[in-house]
Amino acid sequence: MMSLLTKMKLAYSNRPRYQKAAITISFIYLLFILTLGLLVPFIASKQLPKILEEQLGRQVSLEDIKINPFTFEASLHGFSIAEKDSTTDFISIETLSVDFLFWQSLFNLNVTLDYLTIEGSQWAVTRLNTPSNQFNFSDILDTLAANNNSSEPTESDNQATPIALHLNRFELNKARVNFDDKVTQSSLTYPNITINGQLIKTDALLANSVDANKISLSITDDKKGVLALNTQFQLSPILANGQVTLTQITLPQYWSFIDSMFDVSLTSANLNVSTDFAISEPVAAQLEANVDSSELPVNIELTNTDIALDNIVTKDTERNVATISLLALEGLSASSKEKLIDIPLLTTNNADFWLTVAPKRINLVELFTPKQQQAVNTHSKDNAPDNQATPNNLKSHDNNNSAQQWLVTLHQFKLNDYQFELTESVANKTSNFWKISNINLSTGVIKSDLSVPIDYQLDLSINDQSQFASQGQIDANLMSIEADIDYQNMDLTKLQPYIAPFMNITLEDGLFNTKGHVSANNQQKLIFKGQASVLDLKIKDNVLKQPLLNWDAMKINQLTFDNLARSLLIDEIQFNQLFSRLVIAEDRSTNIADLIVQPASKGVEDIDQSDTASKEAPIDVELSSTGSTEPAFAISINRIGLKESSAFFADNSLTPNFASGIEQLTGEITQISTNPQTRASVSLKGKIDKYAPVTLKGDVNPLLANPYLDLNLAFNKVELTSINPYSGTYAGYYIDKGQLSLALNYKLENNQLVGSNHLVVDQLQLGKPSNSSLATSLPITLAIALLQDRHGVIDLGVNVDGDLDSPSFSFGSIIMTAITNVITKAITAPFSLLAGLVDSDEEMDKVSFEYGQAIIDANQQSTLSKLASALNDRPLLMLNIKGSVDLVNDQQALQQQQLHSKLAALAKLDISELPANLSASQFPTQGELVTALMNLYQNETQQDPQLIKQQIQAEAPEITAEELATRWHIALYNLTLNQQNVSESALGQLAQQRAKAVKTYLVEQALIDPSRVFILESRVHMEESEAQAILTLDAN
Repeated sequence: MMSLLTKMKLAYSNRPRYQKAAITISFIYLLFILTLGLLVPFIASKQLPKILEEQLGRQVSLEDIKINPFTFEASLHGFSIAEKDSTTDFISIETLSVDFLFWQSLFNLNVTLDYLTIEGSQWAVTRLNTPSNQFNFSDILDTLAANNNSSEPTESDNQATPIALHLNRFELNKARVNFDDKVTQSSLTYPNITINGQLIKTDALLANSVDANKISLSITDDKKGVLALNTQFQLSPILANGQVTLTQITLPQYWSFIDSMFDVSLTSANLNVSTDFAISEPVAAQLEANVDSSELPVNIELTNTDIALDNIVTKDTERNVATISLLALEGLSASSKEKLIDIPLLTTNNADFWLTVAPKRINLVELFTPKQQQAVNTHSKDNAPDNQATPNNLKSHDNNNSAQQWLVTLHQFKLNDYQFELTESVANKTSNFWKISNINLSTGVIKSDLSVPIDYQLDLSINDQSQFASQGQIDANLMSIEADIDYQNMDLTKLQPYIAPFMNITLEDGLFNTKGHVSANNQQKLIFKGQASVLDLKIKDNVLKQPLLNWDAMKINQLTFDNLARSLLIDEIQFNQLFSRLVIAEDRSTNIADLIVQPASKGVEDIDQSDTASKEAPIDVELSSTGSTEPAFAISINRIGLKESSAFFADNSLTPNFASGIEQLTGEITQISTNPQTRASVSLKGKIDKYAPVTLKGDVNPLLANPYLDLNLAFNKVELTSINPYSGTYAGYYIDKGQLSLALNYKLENNQLVGSNHLVVDQLQLGKPSNSSLATSLPITLAIALLQDRHGVIDLGVNVDGDLDSPSFSFGSIIMTAITNVITKAITAPFSLLAGLVDSDEEMDKVSFEYGQAIIDANQQSTLSKLASALNDRPLLMLNIKGSVDLVNDQQALQQQQLHSKLAALAKLDISELPANLSASQFPTQGELVTALMNLYQNETQQDPQLIKQQIQAEAPEITAEELATRWHIALYNLTLNQQNVSESALGQLAQQRAKAVKTYLVEQALIDPSRVFILESRVHMEESEAQAILTLDAN
């Protein structure tokens, strides 16, 4: 019996030839299908992981491979490459599908795929914390490199033309990449990466295939940030164009990779980018002869580029140090071929920087400088070789200069609402806080080659008070500036920390303002044309604890300063309510000399350095002497005006102390100049102690090396009681009464002084002897008898002359000599007689006052009017007035006045704006006065006012918030009130003011001749019984 195989052979051999051929082809095709569809996948699924493991040095797994032998579609499932420790996957792919177009590939002699899709791939990339900072795939690269080195490539392999690849559709879906950095303990996750490609052809030219090689890429991170790319490209020559967008990229996760390098952390920042790009490789037609295209860079062009960083927040260990709401570039375009970058607009908004500046550190510089950079810079400096101009260096330098430089053009820059909170301690050890806010800056075109000037406009505020604005043009190439500036309300008290180390003064108040035009360059040109003013200036003498220099306003209407011309031209300086104080101390030094802080004693090292410097000084002098002599600085002031001004003078070297002042000082000084041909005209007038007129007129030039003057000075009706210290010291008697009129004329030219003095003393009455050792030995009483006429007037004329450096005339001694020649007459008249003359039984020898006041009320005015009527009936009677105080009640009233004045100053209110009934129980519960009270309490007691509040709350925890605030303010008010120091001299001044008030009323209201009313000294022997003025009478 024949076997089945034998029968099949016989059947096949008996077939016709065409059937045999058909059967053979069918058998081969069946065998191909079985091999490709079953055998190849089976073998590949078994052998491919082994082959890859040998090539990669990693464990590789593959679940399944499927091949459709009819359509040539293939799919791979469950492919993965394990980590080196084989516990987790390095790469894994759920499904990879491909459709190989066999016949098209065969006919076109290329590799043609209908589609290639990859689904569910995951990549785990890790940077290892090793000495060389390798990655988790570094061993794979090393293994591949070792395998490649074992097989030498043949020359034919190197020169073979690559086979073209055509791929109709490519998809990468649901890809995930995890990056873990063991060095910085940072990680990034991109959970959704997709790539779509259409008609991918490696040999396509876009000029011929407009739809070829289109790819779109989308990468989404775990913070919802998205990178999107849409592009079309060709490989040879390189050509690509498309769009790239980055949306809400959270930057702190990337900062974490370098966070350990800095002392600052980035806590917030978002990046948004949108741009169109074009990349091209130079083609042969575009190249010059003998130029290899491989030597030229790829051309990159960017258009319609918008870049925005928003919500930028950086922080040190304690607080935010830099925050920027927005930093944006709009419409940027760039070309690497032309080396051009064009930026239509750069904007940045709402920034706040916390800046700390110390003598040797700036916090932002330290925070944003890598920690090792300073050490590297120091090491580089120490080991840097000397710079020598070798031929190679010069050649390299020339090549760099000949190469085309990049040109960046910024058409407009806008900076809005920036703020710097600056704490500096450079000037002294005390930290000084400056707040520079509301910064707005805009510019015109800015070019990186500085070929065009920059137009700008800037405005800002300082410490929420002063405003600075400027606009103009800066030429960075020529290093010049033309600018208009406007600086208003600069608080001068902020300069106190910088002045305190050098001067014993306190800037208590003052506002500086200026407006003008500045022109300057790096050739020492500096021209300022404008105006300036200082308002509400208050400078306190820290030694005397009293005002030194005050004024309501100092205004310069037009000023021109020219550094190169060495000139200062001022049209007018106007002073309103100027006050100055000059005090001679017991040791005859002045308060002006005490204003300079004496430097600390030098140590040995400082002395050595000083000696060394002094030895080298002559060399510097000799060198400087060889230079050209600069012209003298020219100063010209058209006018200096004074209005409602005053001055105070005190001499504490005398016993008792002397004090007086010139008030209501008004006038002008014109044509002040350093020109020797120019003389300034002086015209001033005022009053001494508000009563005695004083005038000063003439010509001067104080700016010359040898000053010139021709002045007339006149005093009229000066109260001689105010110069008691001088009369007691030099004449031997104190003055109880008297008035002085003085006319002086002095001429000074070529240091030669010629003067004449006309002195008139009226109704002089001497007091008790002073027993002064410096008093004259002349018989004063006899001299008065000889000099005084029948009207009680002494008229003296004294001429003086001499050298200015050694004058033969002393103004003070002449006055005192004249006064000591006056004979005193004292007669007392009863006030009861005067009362009878006007049918009144009122007491007329006393004028009562409210506590702390020197104002005469209506009742007392009525009494004084009756007294004036009686005096008119007795024309030979002279009235004496002596002020008195109630020691306890007046002192309390002055304390309250002093407190209210300080509160008004701190609250920036006029004293008249304070509530009429302001007291401890009637103090406001909120507002500027409350803030002023707390600040004043803290300044004067050096205690926190919150402690008082806490104490009250601890003693009475059940009270309401309103009651607590009331009790708190009452306590602060009373405690601060008790801190007010009212000196004995202040009480004496009050007594003197009361006497002056009585005289003022009698002179100005009752029309009594001022020569008949005299103010007695109320301060030396002050009455402390009642708040009143005591009146006495003398006969002429």
